[in-house]
Amino acid sequence: MLKPSLVWGFSMNRGMAWRKTSIWPNDGTGRRQSKARLTHKMHWGLCTTLVGGGAKDDVQAIEWYRKAAEQGNVRAEVNLSNMYRFGRGVPRDINLAIAWLQKASEAGNPVAQSNLGGIYISEDGVKDYSKAAILFQKSADQGDPGGQNGLGIMCDLGLNRPIDLACAANWYRKAAEQGSPSAELNLGSAYYNGWGIEKDISLAIFWYRKAAEQGNVRAQEYLQYIAEHRPILKG
Repeated sequence: MLKPSLVWGFSMNRGMAWRKTSIWPNDGTGRRQSKARLTHKMHWGLCTTLVGGGAKDDVQAIEWYRKAAEQGNVRAEVNLSNMYRFGRGVPRDINLAIAWLQKASEAGNPVAQSNLGGIYISEDGVKDYSKAAILFQKSADQGDPGGQNGLGIMCDLGLNRPIDLACAANWYRKAAEQGSPSAELNLGSAYYNGWGIEKDISLAIFWYRKAAEQGNVRAQEYLQYIAEHRPILKG
């Protein structure tokens, strides 16, 4: 049996990644198991990456984000909150991350709403599924794929509601059709496992490929697994 693990992914300005998952069949000794099953992963995606990639770039980014955020620039508020959340260029401070997201959320920004919802379903000490549900709904009502994917996760995991896999698949589809790689990954997993939707390995591969083409590493790993264990569907 595969052991699940919690996985989170990050960029800037759109969501995160979530859920128990494991793809590599391993019996604890490093050997692959012949009857291993591909398990599900909830993935939460962001958007708009940071400048550069080093600590110096992060410090410079923080300076500009803060200046713009203090002048009421909503995008800067969202990006500044993510810097605090992930400790990039500043010490990690979830409370400041929430504070900046609340400002942007109150201004009606759907990305801020979905990001803040992500914090409320994932960060120990501040979890609040009721708040998350409201924020995801506000974001989804504006057509934001982050909010749609978030509602899918809440349906899938039974957060603040009974588990409803059909509901989850429906929300994943809405976000995936907008090109969200995280939702494409989740929809692919729904098809692979037949969760809330008729099982269809070909459609699972289709959506995994869409996510993989956008650089989603987990989707690439899933495709590799499927190619090795279901060679007839390789092409």
